[in-house]
Amino acid sequence: MFEIKGRRIRLSCGDTGTLVASARGVTLGEADRVLLTVRRDGGAAVIEKVETPDAEGTVRFHFKNADTEELEPGGYLWDLRYVLGAALTDGRVTDGEKVITPFAPASFEVMEVVGDV
Repeated sequence: MFEIKGRRIRLSCGDTGTLVASARGVTLGEADRVLLTVRRDGGAAVIEKVETPDAEGTVRFHFKNADTEELEPGGYLWDLRYVLGAALTDGRVTDGEKVITPFAPASFEVMEVVGDV
């Protein structure tokens, strides 16, 4: 199960889904990246995805089976950060000219599953 209501995301361990985000009020260019981070409150990141927005400022984050299959069920937090003029090292954002965080961290719930596949 993959469900988004407002900014709350619920995902069953090991399931897949796609989060689509669009920038409003920000012009994004080729050197800009969007960073999605999921972590327990105060803990290290358990999911970190970096994507390049398209010409309209839309970005798609694809959650794969491997992203959540080993995570402990329970509550996490997630957010997005638009990194303008991003500096990348091994595909990870390490710096940028400007960082925009469009909203406060929101709920990301990883749910236990009953069946095995």
